[in-house]
Amino acid sequence: MGDDQALKVFCEQQNSAKVVISATLLSPGSYTFVLQVNNSIETSAVSVVVLKSHTYIPVASIDGTQSQKTISTIPYVLTSSAVSFCGDVNSSSTVEFKWSQVSGPSVVSGTATGRYLRFNAGELRPKSDGSTAKYTYMLTVSVAEFSSSTYVDIIVEPQSLITTIVGGSERIVSRLSNLTLDGSKSLDRDNVSIPEAYSWTCSLSSDKFVPCGLESNWN
Repeated sequence: MGDDQALKVFCEQQNSAKVVISATLLSPGSYTFVLQVNNSIETSAVSVVVLKSHTYIPVASIDGTQSQKTISTIPYVLTSSAVSFCGDVNSSSTVEFKWSQVSGPSVVSGTATGRYLRFNAGELRPKSDGSTAKYTYMLTVSVAEFSSSTYVDIIVEPQSLITTIVGGSERIVSRLSNLTLDGSKSLDRDNVSIPEAYSWTCSLSSDKFVPCGLESNWN
């Protein structure tokens, strides 16, 4: 182990399922730990190599949950929270942040500025069929030769169409006036259906709708 006290602590826990060695006891260096598990039938073993750094190591983290929800019509920002470190902080070391897209229905790089990854309204959108889309991004935080990474999923939920008839839901038209019905202000907020398709129906009573142009059915 390279340190008598650390070795003593390790030996005291070597028959436990979990081993914890204080940071103050483990000297910098490379260690190989072997776990052996037995039952009445067989024995299985696995090893892990641990490099104890002589300097501090950054820990990457992103504010919020690992899966975050949004809609396409608002800007969105991912923020890396304050970076914590293992060991003493060297003020002369520079912390670097790198954001990258791992997966998604389309490539949306956003604008990366240090701790922040910003998306303009409309950049993150649902799938082209109008269903929910998931974009996965990775943040890597580096200091000198040491780095750590973490991931976050952005779930973009679809929004319902807004159907609008200009002038409201009731209209009084003079006998000599033309009737204009304007549905062009209807809105597909996610822009997943361009151009929009319009379909009008009409009736003389609230319980009987027929296609426009079939005036003979109104008599």
